[in-house]
This record gives sequence, structure tokens and C-alpha cells, in this order.
Amino acid sequence: MALVVMAGALTLVPMAPVTAANLVPPAPFQLPLPIPPTLNPTSSDATTDYYSLTAQAGTAQMLPGQPRTPVWTYNGITPGPTIRQRSGRTAKVTVTNKLAEATNVHLHGAHVQPSSDGAPMDTIAPNASRLYTYPNGQSARTMWYHDHVMDLTAAHVYKGLAGFYLLSDSAEDGLNLPTGANDIPVVIQDRFFNTDATLNYPPNTSGLQGDTIVVNGVAQPYLKVAARKYRFRILNGSSARQYKLALSNGKPLVQVASEGGLLPGPISQSSILLGPAERADVVVDFTGLPLNTQVVLQNLNGTGSTAEIMRFDVNRTESDTSRIPASMRPFTPPSGASLTRNFALSRTTTGTWLINGKLFDHNRIDADPTSGTTEIWKFQNNSAFPHVMHLHDVNFQILDINGVKPPPGRDAMTEMVNVPGGGSASIIVAFNGFEGTYVFHCHVLEHEDHGMMANFKVSGSTGTTTTTPTTKPSTTTTVPSSGNPVASIGDVALTEGDAKTRTASFPVTLSKASTQTVTVNYATANVSTTSADYAAKTGTLSIAAGKTRGTIAVPVKGDTADEGDETFAVNLSTPVNVIVGDGVGTGTIRDDDPSSGLRLTVGDVTVDEGDAGTQTATFTIALSAPSTQTVNVTYATANQSATQPGDYTAKSGTVSFAPGVVSKALAVTVKSDTSTEASETFTVGLSNAIGGATITDSTGVGTIRNDD
Repeated sequence: MALVVMAGALTLVPMAPVTAANLVPPAPFQLPLPIPPTLNPTSSDATTDYYSLTAQAGTAQMLPGQPRTPVWTYNGITPGPTIRQRSGRTAKVTVTNKLAEATNVHLHGAHVQPSSDGAPMDTIAPNASRLYTYPNGQSARTMWYHDHVMDLTAAHVYKGLAGFYLLSDSAEDGLNLPTGANDIPVVIQDRFFNTDATLNYPPNTSGLQGDTIVVNGVAQPYLKVAARKYRFRILNGSSARQYKLALSNGKPLVQVASEGGLLPGPISQSSILLGPAERADVVVDFTGLPLNTQVVLQNLNGTGSTAEIMRFDVNRTESDTSRIPASMRPFTPPSGASLTRNFALSRTTTGTWLINGKLFDHNRIDADPTSGTTEIWKFQNNSAFPHVMHLHDVNFQILDINGVKPPPGRDAMTEMVNVPGGGSASIIVAFNGFEGTYVFHCHVLEHEDHGMMANFKVSGSTGTTTTTPTTKPSTTTTVPSSGNPVASIGDVALTEGDAKTRTASFPVTLSKASTQTVTVNYATANVSTTSADYAAKTGTLSIAAGKTRGTIAVPVKGDTADEGDETFAVNLSTPVNVIVGDGVGTGTIRDDDPSSGLRLTVGDVTVDEGDAGTQTATFTIALSAPSTQTVNVTYATANQSATQPGDYTAKSGTVSFAPGVVSKALAVTVKSDTSTEASETFTVGLSNAIGGATITDSTGVGTIRNDD
């Protein structure tokens, strides 16, 4: 069964049955570990980096000796590209949906405005875009982004919609932990596959646990490592499975960080338990191990095909100046709780999941903390299944699990608490910063999708909730307590035209007339547009006493370029005598120009490996015919049997075709060696074409031909 939302309620509908036979899990350690490339900003200014992500269908080589698996991707790969951002620098991420279903993006672990939180009802329609703003005011930590659409989160993440978001800061820099190519994000997931290598997602409300472990999108891979220290940022990205991680040689996993960032000091652990969405940054030291040593990362909770995660193959020596510091980042836990809330977690006989006896209703507020206060939340699990509870926006400290202080590594700041079946857990949480409506839910994704989610609303001490929206929120996030009206801005859609300037008139309406003049500032913002599409505009809108409506006019520029529909936003801020409710208007510029028929392709290339130095693999990215406008396309390399940084240097960015240009060369550096090995391959993937061209061949294969 699946859930659909109708008029604020939840309704069960049947899911399509799975008829294909399951594929027997393959033998492990046949494919190399892919390392997701780092996403480069499309532009930057003094305070902000701008990024572009496209959710789109694609394929991935998940299984050895099998066809490529159809998946959903960000920018053509799964996991999506890694965003590496500095604390204190804002990131603005434009997400374009090229899938047939609605999607959205939740930055898991981030402290953000509700309008950029990726709430379940706050979705991006097919062929639409939206802008998420991440202020990055937190300390260094490992976060991840993933789909969070109502009732479909489990299925969408299962298909591939997830990626890493890594925040760094100067304090972390000074610790001299392993960095660069020795700082590796690792997401562990589990899947069922049909015999044709397609994904099998059977109907399930208890929590799906697949029979094949995949790491960074590949079934039980191997990683060639040097005899040195590595930092692995391990994320449990599975729907329901819990992993108890250990090394086969008995060496410790030295944990240096959890969900809330760096720990006060390193913790040497023989094993680490990770529930869904929990993270642990660990340092593994291969120093002193003989060449050709093989070490397996094990799952002590698993049996058969789920007992082994991946293998490390020590194949070289390397100088290592990194260290594991004795002291890292002390923290002050929340204290002075003024209120205790109790939440009972249970299951119905029909398989749905409840919090305090209720299914999720996006129109209902289930907890109403006041900004600047601290509370204790107690979870009582009345079911036999564990529930990994996640609070959006805030961090907290776990006080106890089943009445006992949590184990080392679990007692630091986090946004996850693993409540055992039939057990309990208590947390202490401070509600500081942003105000508005957020969700908390079980991160066993099938539990979340089948009702185990609730809203909490952080309000100011006067009873009002204020936000500075940058994108359209999913629910009303303001409650007037002062008698002031609520201002909301509407959306506008208009046909672009060929030459003349047209006007997009955004209506701003008040919930009631005011006895005094109301003012609100406004500013346009690009989503999938540029300055060539409309005239940027800022100003102040005034609505006189007794009136309930105003208009913001934005000039839209016509052209004859085939570029698809485009969107921009008008954001409201700085209200006077009014409260901002729906603070973002979306302007859609409908393209009315005939299709150019332009096609983008990337070719394959073969290069001899060589014995020393480097070689160059030059890929040709081609446009089928000259264009009258600039065409841009994003590219990124991805591992196959060749892995970076050992075999080639990863590369990503944007290729730009000026008017009249039909071919561009993309050079990728290949590293020579004298090892006798089979020829190896990597790929260059194209995504996010802008300027009226369609990508018809999105993947170029680079073959490194062995000549030893």
C-alpha cells in the first residue's frame, strides 16, 4: 500500500505488484568504489556560492556482469555530486526537476528557514525549478541531501535521489585530519534487483531490507588504498536496515565526528551501530599493513550477502602527515528545559504508523515550542520495530535510551535518536534561530511514508512566527497574534513573446484590511532564469489603510530562442504593520519558440596508459548544428573499473558553446603506471543542458588501455 494526501488527510491506495524474479546477489568485491565528484559552483560572489542540480532519469553500473540499472539521479549520477561548502558562506542551490514525478530536496542536518527545508508537501513539479538557500551557519559536519516528497520518500531515495553535503571550517582545518583524496564519503544502502538488473521495490510498510548491499551506488565494491590513514564519512542511507560496522582484521574504527560534527575527542570503537540516516566519520589507519593486505568492512548485524559491506585493498605505500588529534571540538549541551513532551510511537493493524495515535496531517501542529526555549522530548516505542526519530532544523542531545546513558559517540549533538523496539529514549533540544513549521518523523522511510511524521512549529515569544522566505513554503508558517493582517504573494505565468517586453504582475493580497498603511519589501531572484530573461527589480510595496491588494510588476523580455519554460521568484521581506505568510511568488515564463532540434552528445575515447607521468583522454562534446544562442551543459566524470584519484583525475564543470560553435574538447588527465592489469574505464556524463539543446547521448566512456 502507499499513501496519498487528499484534503489534508491520508488515504491508503494499492501499490503495483512486483512480478519479476529477484536476482541472486552477486559475488562481492568485483567493482571499484565510485567516489562522487565534487560539484563546482556555477558562480560565486563575496558571500554566496551558486549551484545547480538536476533530478533526472539515468542508468548506473550497480552490478558486476549485468546491464546498467535504470535509476534516478542528480546531474546524471547516483549518489549525486558532493557539495563541499565552507561554514559561514551561503549556498544557493537551484534544483530542476526533469523527472515524470514531483520531487524536492531536503538538506538533512541543516539549520535553515522552513521555506528551504524541503518539507514533504513543498514539491517541484516536473519541468519546474526552485531555489534553496542554505546559510551554513553550523560548524563542520557531514550532511546529506535527499528527496522528501510526501508518501514517496522511500521509493525516490531507493531509486537514487541522494547525495553528500560536506561542511568544513577553519577549526577542522587545524586538526590535520586526513583530507583531499583521503577524505572519502561513503553511503551504505541495500537493494533488491530483478533478474534484468532493474531495481525491485516490493510493497512494504515494516521497512524494506534488501538482499544486496550497495556502497556509493555499487554492489559491495573494493577500494585500493595506501598504507596510511583515511577519513571515511559513513552514512547509512538505507530505508530501514541497521548496520553494526567492524573491520575484519580487528583494528578499531576511530570515530571523530557524528551528525552534529566533530566530537570532543576521538573514540576508538571495535564496532559502530548506525541506524537509517545516522552518520559516523571514522579514521581507519592502514599504516604498517603489508602490500596486498585485504581488510573487509563487515556488518555484524548481517548474514549471508548482507554481512560484508566493502573491501579495502592495500596496494601501495604513501607518506602521511595527517593525525588523529587528542582533542577536537568540545560542546556545551542544552540545559534548563522548561517543558517535557511525550510521544508514543505505535502501529495500526492495517500497517500504518502513528505518533500519539495520529497519522501525519500537514495541516495539524503537534508541538508548539517557543523560540529561545529548551524542552525535553520523550519517545515511547510501543511497537516491536525500532524507530530512528529525526527532527528537522534543530540539533539535540540524547539523554538516555531505555533509561541508560547513550554509548560513546551517541552522546554528542545530533538530529537522530534510535528508539529500540519496545523501548524508550529522551532528548533535550534547544529551539534557537529560525521560526516556522518543521516536521519530525521516523527515518525508517517506509514508516515515515505510512504516517509516522508530525509537525512542530517554533514561534516567537509574542506568539507570532516570522520567516524570510526564499521559496514557496508548503504550509502557512505565520500566525498573527498582534491583529495585523497576513500578506501573501501569488504566482504568475505568461507567454514570453519574441521581441516586446511584457509585464508579469504579481498580486499581493492581505487577509483583511488594516487601519494603517502596510509596507513590505520585495526583490526578484533567479531560479532557472538569467538577467536576459527579465528585469531584476527591488523596492517597497505600500498598501493603503482600508485596502487589501497591491501589485508588483516585473518586466519580462521576449526572445526567439528555444530554451524551455523558465522561472524566477519575487521574495517578500521586512514587513511593517503586516505579517508575511506566503512570501514567495513564482513567475513562469512560458517559451513559445519553435524547437531548435539541437542535440548534444559526448563521444568515447581510448588512451594508452603509459608507464610514467600522465596521459590525456580528450572527449568530444558535440552540438548537432550551430546555435544562434549560447548553449551550456554540465559534465562530471564518474568511476567505473577505473577509479580516481589512482587511475585518473576527477573533473566536473560546465562546457559553453558560443553561437556558431559545434564542438568542444574536454581533456581528462589519466595517470600512468607499470602494473599489469586489465584495461579500465571511467565515464563523462552530461546533464542540465541550457540554451535549447537536448542531450541525446549523455555518457562518454573513457577506456584506459593497459600497455604493460
